[in-house]
Amino acid sequence: MSQTILIEVRGVAAGLVVGSGTDFRFFSSRPAFDALDGRHFGSIADAYRAAIGERATRRRPAARLPA
Repeated sequence: MSQTILIEVRGVAAGLVVGSGTDFRFFSSRPAFDALDGRHFGSIADAYRAAIGERATRRRPAARLPA
């Protein structure tokens, strides 16, 4: 039987983790988390930590000062 969990990071749905057998596969729900799409993890906690890390590594565009 498979298990499906929604991973949220700061209230944003990052994706679904589907587990069956010995690992869990990540399915991205937003472009910001596409780097994790299709990756396999040993646990739901590992997938969650990866999603947090992916969110933390994204940079926001620098603010532009008026000319």
